[in-house]
Amino acid sequence: MRVSVVSPAIALLVFTCSLAQAAIVTKESSNSGGIHTDGDRGDGQYSEFYASGNDDAFAEFGVLGFTFTPADFGLAVLTEADIQSIQLSLTVNDRGFSDGNAIELFFTPDTFASLGNGTGYTNLTYDATLTNGINTSQFTTTPISLGVYAIPEMAGRPGGEVDVIDVNFSGAALTSLVNSINAGTDFQILAGATDASHDLTYSGFGNTFDPGNPTLSINAVPEPGGLMLLTMLGTVALRTRSRRR
Repeated sequence: MRVSVVSPAIALLVFTCSLAQAAIVTKESSNSGGIHTDGDRGDGQYSEFYASGNDDAFAEFGVLGFTFTPADFGLAVLTEADIQSIQLSLTVNDRGFSDGNAIELFFTPDTFASLGNGTGYTNLTYDATLTNGINTSQFTTTPISLGVYAIPEMAGRPGGEVDVIDVNFSGAALTSLVNSINAGTDFQILAGATDASHDLTYSGFGNTFDPGNPTLSINAVPEPGGLMLLTMLGTVALRTRSRRR
């Protein structure tokens, strides 16, 4: 039997080439919560991710937790320049009161553990004086708005449809996101209503009415400078091995 042996130099070159390709990593939310007017209805795996305005008893904002690490992308350290795009996929949860055509998303590096008792977002309450109910003073790190996103009118939509939102991470939000990923700690994405009368209704973790766990997809490509350095190192190692032969 003949056994082929791949030299470390060639292995390094193959590894370098693999890094040149984009790494799109998709993960389901690790925690989800619904912060409702009657308190935290989430136990860390709450089945709704709603953004309802403060005009009635349905008022609520949603929270999703995600955890990524550099190793997910085949990297030792992730940089801001590596991230090319981020998409949040949400499944429509058809309810009789669903309506509205815009949703605002927020980001905070606060961990799930820091926002409650370890089993739920119990440190958070809905502030009925605010349209979206999000009282930023309840967070260790003030949530940063990621922008308002237009969506198809929610009223009358069938459950199970999926909205894919291209989330705009930039500036301080991008820096904070990368820091969380490099530390391997979870971070939270919040959803808030932009109008007091709107009720945006999406499925949360483990929803059985309209199943579809929220997912976050991060598309990362290593910086050209880092790839060039790895390629040079691999080439030098390969040439050195050839000369020795």
